[in-house]
Amino acid sequence: MTETFRRGFDRRRLALPAAVAMAAVVLGAGGSSAFFQNSTLEGTIGTDISGVWLARHHLIPEFRLRYKIEEAGVEGPPAEVGPIGDEHPELNGPKPRGVKVTAIRDQKIANSVGLFVGDYILRVNNTPIDTPSDFADAIADISGGAVALSVRRPGIRHTTARLVKISYAASEGVGDDGTSSVVQEKVRFEVVEAQLPFEDELEETRRKTSLWTATEAQLDALRANWFELPIPERTPFVRGEHRIVAAAAYDGSLLQDANLFDTQFAVISKLQSNPLAGGSGQAVGIYGFQELTPERLAGTYVEATIASAPFPITIEFKGRFDMTRIDDYSNKDVEHRRKLHEVKVPKEDYDDIELAPADDND
Repeated sequence: MTETFRRGFDRRRLALPAAVAMAAVVLGAGGSSAFFQNSTLEGTIGTDISGVWLARHHLIPEFRLRYKIEEAGVEGPPAEVGPIGDEHPELNGPKPRGVKVTAIRDQKIANSVGLFVGDYILRVNNTPIDTPSDFADAIADISGGAVALSVRRPGIRHTTARLVKISYAASEGVGDDGTSSVVQEKVRFEVVEAQLPFEDELEETRRKTSLWTATEAQLDALRANWFELPIPERTPFVRGEHRIVAAAAYDGSLLQDANLFDTQFAVISKLQSNPLAGGSGQAVGIYGFQELTPERLAGTYVEATIASAPFPITIEFKGRFDMTRIDDYSNKDVEHRRKLHEVKVPKEDYDDIELAPADDND
């Protein structure tokens, strides 16, 4: 581990005197992927997060269910709910949001909209739900018309994974009050296009609705040869735009995003699908960084796929991510792939070539 990396985590949050201006740096395309990527930085991260990371995304779908009060078969809420508790911490984190459906009271409504025991309810119309009494009160406040429930379904959970490279550099200065602070940062976030050796296991989580964790043997193997992993024959993406935003620089939409509460910074990653590889839309991933240690990064994660159609269709999954450190940041993968594609021209041995006899008339 680099000394710079250790210092970054020891300092964790560096002071920013008002007199010291921080320069946000825009970085161009990284050279480690098979497609063009660009990163922008807004605000100050203040922590060295450089390295090669295995990112896991634990996801469940989120959607809205609507029903009309007039169609209800019973009075009051259509379901009984209770606290989520500490189940599925990989999905819910230390502070779960919402309530869990423990029993169905109105089977007619449940059947018509698709509400099941085990579902999480996060909102009733536009009211956030944190406790069972919140849920009962929100339903009681609706005298007529339609009810919209924001629901997550942990019964349909799965894990995805990818390799991520993050480069970090910072320069410090001393303000008038003698406080050391970051005056300039350079951060680049890159998705490494590589075929992971455990892709079959990840795909199995979709079929079994389960979550996946790498074994120590798999992590050791990845640390040894991550830069030698083959790239897909046709890269699934043609372009990547990564926006890195410190919490102090969150705009209105990010401040209102409940998934970014209590986060130190966020990465909004937009990947444009490759039509030649069967893609036809854009994948958007939002990482909300909460936990930062030298070997692990973790927080909230939202993934939305905007599919191309006669009209855009958005498919959204929410949950959490964690990143396990694999190696220091480097371009070993770039160098390896460059060597593989070098064209070696054999050296000619001119001593073995027979020359035509000289013409005496010349």
